Order: sequence, then structure tokens, then C-alpha cells
Amino acid sequence: MTDDTDFKPLACIGSADRARDLMRSDRMKDALLAILPQFSDDADPDKHAERLIAQAGLVFMANPKLKQVTELSFFDSMMHVAETGLSLSRQSGEAYLVPFADNRRQVSVCTFMPGYRGLIKLATQTGSVQGVDAVAVFDGEDFDYWEDEHGSHIKHVPNLDDDRKDEGIKYVYSRIRQVGGGTLVRVMNRKQVERIRQGSKNPNGTPWRLHWGEMAMKTVIKRGLKLVPQSTSDKASRILEHAIDLDNRAAGFEDADLEVIAEQRQAEKQAEWDRRMGGESPEPERAEDGEIIPPGVGQEYTDGAESQDA
Repeated sequence: MTDDTDFKPLACIGSADRARDLMRSDRMKDALLAILPQFSDDADPDKHAERLIAQAGLVFMANPKLKQVTELSFFDSMMHVAETGLSLSRQSGEAYLVPFADNRRQVSVCTFMPGYRGLIKLATQTGSVQGVDAVAVFDGEDFDYWEDEHGSHIKHVPNLDDDRKDEGIKYVYSRIRQVGGGTLVRVMNRKQVERIRQGSKNPNGTPWRLHWGEMAMKTVIKRGLKLVPQSTSDKASRILEHAIDLDNRAAGFEDADLEVIAEQRQAEKQAEWDRRMGGESPEPERAEDGEIIPPGVGQEYTDGAESQDA
């Protein structure tokens, strides 16, 4: 690690060398180590931090557009990764660092987004969920969904020999198997998913444009998780809620003027940056049972808009 004191929160990273310096700095690792023991069950937080930094380096190598994001947004995104305990490994598909354009400032911001596999992982850690399936139904496949006195039922015969491209997806559905028995089923047709996409702040951005199927499956998983009863692990449940909240904010499911929000929150972000860079580690907020509450969980988003149903 290096002792890099020349952080420029609002400047773009700009180069691979600068990105490497930020990731390998003592300040980045110290900030991760201040968070990981609170939200991760990893027995060795130091190795966990090293692993996240190495994964972030590979992500930057794979996506040159991330070099244009602001240093502050990259730092914040790494903290969100630590708060959820998800992996940035491309093989895992649990979480991503995605560049979004801030047209007003003519810069890009790095945004943490959990993948649908990440949400499945967090759901199973709550103790209420035994497993989660997310499946896409393509044109021409045998599919039926019905409800009766015995619950919800699905009949789906995939055509594995066909060309299963995202353009041919007709439905997506999720099945959430509960620990106490029973399965929760949610089904969405393409038009319903498209309404969610069109309501996001960047409906034609890279996630939807290149990974429509995965985004659709994540959407139906989030719908299904709303049906899950109270978790047996308050900490794990709050982390899952936090990840879903971060995903909704990344997708822009707020009606407020984003430019006004950015202005209002700039002072807060600068203060938070100064606190983290100064090495201060305030006592985390705790619930009545003593469990640590991840930042932002259980708090109303008060940027002047109601959150849409994503």
C-alpha cells in the first residue's frame, strides 16, 4: 500500500496509473477495514480488503470508461461493495462498478450496482430463504402460470436448442423457496419489465442495452423478495434491504431533479470524504437488539420524491 495524501474527490481519475494509486493507497484500505468487520463475516478483514482492491483493479482493466469517473464516486462505490459483502469478481456476477454520465458537469460517476446473483446470495443469508431461481421464458417455449387454492404454479419447458437471445424474452419469473416451506412465485411479462426500464434514469445505458435479460431477472427477484416474511437475521435482512435500496437509487427510481439533488448533497459528500480520509470511524448505528444497521437502511430517502416500485 502507498501513503497517497493527494486525493481529489471531484476530479476524474483519468489514467490507469492514477486508478492504481487510489486502489493501493493506505486510505482506501483503511476505509475498507473500518467497514468490513461491521458487515462481513470474513475471518480475515485484511485479506478481504486486499481481495476487493484486486477485483476492482481487474474491473478497471476490463472497462476503460471507469478511468473517467470521479475519485469520490469510485471511493463511495467501493464502500458500498464493502457494506454489502458482495464480490466484484466477474465470474461471480454479484456486483458491478458502472460508469454513468453526469451531463451537467460533463463527467462520469462510478456507481455500485448489485447483480441478480448478488441479491440471491444476500437473500439466502437472511435465514428465511432457502434458495432463489430467476428464469427467462423465450418466444416459442411452453409456459403457463396459474393460481389455485394450493398456491401458485408454473409449467415451463425451455427450448435449449433455440437461439436464446435477450430480444426473444417473453416473460421472466422468480421462485423463492422459504426455509419454513412453501415457494413464493412472481411473474412479469416483457411489457412490465420495459415499464421499469423506461422509468430508470438511464434506460438505454450499458446494463439494459447489453444485459437486458439479467436486468429483467434482477427486477423480478426484487419483486419477489417483497413477499418474503420477516427474516430470522436482522443484520442480514438489513444488508439485503440496503443492497436493494442502492440498486434502486443507481437505477434512478426517484422523480426528483437529479441536478438539484447533486447540488444539495455535494457538501454532505465532501464532509463524508473528509471524515473518511481523516481516519475517523464513528460508532455505527445499532438496532435495539444490538445488530449493526448499515448506513441508509431504514431511513427515508428525503430528496423530495417518492421512490417508485422497481
